[in-house]
Amino acid sequence: MRKDYLAFFISLFLSRLADQILLFIVPLVVFQTTNSASWAFSSNRS
Repeated sequence: MRKDYLAFFISLFLSRLADQILLFIVPLVVFQTTNSASWAFSSNRS
């Protein structure tokens, strides 16, 4: 049972980490391609 908890928390950590990486990388790529910060960060203003 302990292995199941460990696998669950590792997968939870990796999914949160991937989410944060995407939230950082996508606006960065948009900013570098368009050179416009308004396009890059407009999706985070909800």
